[in-house]
Amino acid sequence: MILGQTFTDQQKELIIQKVRRKRMYDYWVVVDKTTGRVISHCGEEIDAMMMVKFDIDKRTYRKQKFIVDQVITVTSTTDKQLPGQQGLPAAKEELPPVEQLCIPEGQGIPVNAK
Repeated sequence: MILGQTFTDQQKELIIQKVRRKRMYDYWVVVDKTTGRVISHCGEEIDAMMMVKFDIDKRTYRKQKFIVDQVITVTSTTDKQLPGQQGLPAAKEELPPVEQLCIPEGQGIPVNAK
């Protein structure tokens, strides 16, 4: 039941078909009449109408359709390495740890900034 109304199964199916078609292919564009600049793209007509009401004298909206193109499914195979590819050589020696010098705060040597 929507807004106090009950629908038959056939009516429900028609509503669902309309919604699917509208959602898949249609959208609304709100345009400034004076400059032709696009203000917004709306998925619902009521949203476009609301945007126009903000400035009725200068705005309009129009229905647009998505261009549905052919979809091509592509699969790929991946190899772990390309032919002839070599990884990094194994490490020959381990470097000694870097000694960190800690200077207590406020006891450092002043730096001359020129």
